[in-house]
Amino acid sequence: MNPAYLIDAYKIDHRRMLPKGVTRIYSNLTARDSRIEGVDHALFFGLQAFLQDVFMKQWGEWFALPVDEVCEARI
Repeated sequence: MNPAYLIDAYKIDHRRMLPKGVTRIYSNLTARDSRIEGVDHALFFGLQAFLQDVFMKQWGEWFALPVDEVCEARI
């Protein structure tokens, strides 16, 4: 899979929703609450393996490509 597709597409336009003059924002990854009745916690795991695959393998391969090839690629 092309790593450029690994985005939250709905967030792309959030920049237009910010007040004028904003130069910095803070963002984090937060596990959500459980939506299952009787379950009052959420377990978050797998992030390290995901990041290693995406950033080290997929993006690493992409950044190793010649610049001209990357610029001509169609997403």
